[in-house]
Amino acid sequence: MLKRTALCGLFLSIAQTAQADQVFLSNGDSLQGNVVTLKEGKLIFNSPLLGELKIPMSSVSSFSTDQPIELHLQNGSVSKPVLGAAPAGYIQPEGSSEPIALAGISALNPPPEKAVEWKGKLFAGLNIETGNTEAQDIDLNVKSTRETKKDRIILSLHYEEDRREEEDTDDLTTSKRRTSVGAHYDYFWSPKHYLYADSKAERETTADIERRLILGGGTGYRWVETPRTRFEVEGGLSWVSESFTDDTRDNDYTALRTATRWTHDLNDDISFFNEMEWLASLADSEDQLFSMDTGLAYQVNGSLSLEARLHYDWDKSPAIGNEKEDTQYVFGVSWGF
Repeated sequence: MLKRTALCGLFLSIAQTAQADQVFLSNGDSLQGNVVTLKEGKLIFNSPLLGELKIPMSSVSSFSTDQPIELHLQNGSVSKPVLGAAPAGYIQPEGSSEPIALAGISALNPPPEKAVEWKGKLFAGLNIETGNTEAQDIDLNVKSTRETKKDRIILSLHYEEDRREEEDTDDLTTSKRRTSVGAHYDYFWSPKHYLYADSKAERETTADIERRLILGGGTGYRWVETPRTRFEVEGGLSWVSESFTDDTRDNDYTALRTATRWTHDLNDDISFFNEMEWLASLADSEDQLFSMDTGLAYQVNGSLSLEARLHYDWDKSPAIGNEKEDTQYVFGVSWGF
């Protein structure tokens, strides 16, 4: 009876070994278990005795599988073969006469890609004064982004309105009203480099801007991209078209565009953000525009944050009778979605 039990255990062990995936190491050792995936240059392997192992591919001579495995190659092809015995430095898909070099593998059993989602933030700032002074200031800012490994879309909407009480009539009149909508598209031809197309339409009646249209394109580069910090720089050409509500002459020109985007998490609760854009005419140095939106956000919970913002705009040749600079300090709340 004891002999029979021992033989059964031996046969079971042999059967389990025969059914296991195998990894052959460069030092001549081999492991039996289950090939899980390939991640960050390491083969993730489950061993019944040693648990989960992360084996550098530089230490792997070859490996085989007992069941089909999803195999992605550097040339873009995808298949799901069983891998048999192969020479050192290769894998051998069953049914194929040619082995595949380990260097040609890009992924093994990759996790399913997440569905593309739109993410964004709605910011609202409101200041109401009553008593000796009657005033209402409203600032709304919406930005939504959809990003994949290949491209990115950014949509934005900004609305400002300031109302003040007239001393003679006690009526609230609009001292500032501005609307801006934008659409931005990026195509990533490498993890850090991308081509972009950018468009923006603005209207500010109190600055006598009936319409300002900006269309352009160029190239961008991601200097820094970490879980805490992202910094991008863009450069290209834009066409600017301006029309005014007063006697200022309408204006069209081609401009050099430079822009940056910068976000940085100071800690788990506080983050810094900054966006700048400069447009300089190629024909007339008087035609220049600069804008900046910067501030700090304090995260109250997963979706709600308190924000302090600074809006700054500079127009070297504004409409007749208007100031070149416009600065606004805004405090409000934002909701992430």
